[in-house]
Amino acid sequence: MLGIVGTINPNKGQHVAIEAMRILIDRGVGVQLIIAGVSGDDTYFEKLREQVNQASLIGFVKFIGAVPDSVEFIDTLDLLLVPSFDEALPTVILEAFSLGVPVVASNVGGIPEMIEDGSSGFLFQAGDAEKLASCLAGVICDKRLLENIAKAANEVVRNKFNLNVSNAQIEYCINETLSQ
Repeated sequence: MLGIVGTINPNKGQHVAIEAMRILIDRGVGVQLIIAGVSGDDTYFEKLREQVNQASLIGFVKFIGAVPDSVEFIDTLDLLLVPSFDEALPTVILEAFSLGVPVVASNVGGIPEMIEDGSSGFLFQAGDAEKLASCLAGVICDKRLLENIAKAANEVVRNKFNLNVSNAQIEYCINETLSQ
């Protein structure tokens, strides 16, 4: 099961994920997308619903509204999608990494600093539904690859985004500066 969590807005790229789902279903890849979050733009949300209906994806794409705990939601997923057009450093990726849930995300903002493409996750050009679909098709069918990505992602969050590690690095830099 694939999932997206966050406010439903055009800049979050849910429409790209829905188009990628259409491509996957047309190719015979059976998968489901769950979109969690509240509407930040009702016009856009209605366009998403229309997109799902027109592409005959009603059984494959579900909108579930707000979730009380994003971590619990992410933990139910096989893959987290972050198809945004702009992001700084989305904590949802770190939450997924800490749970061992692989992430496929657009290569915008700080996301490429979080994900090493093909190692700790997968990146695609924002807005490129075809590339997203190809990436998803490759990983959905390869359980070993998913496991390896999940392990690498968990290492990233433990080593690169760990508060204790960061504090130790800062302390080292301060001590080096003071000793000069």
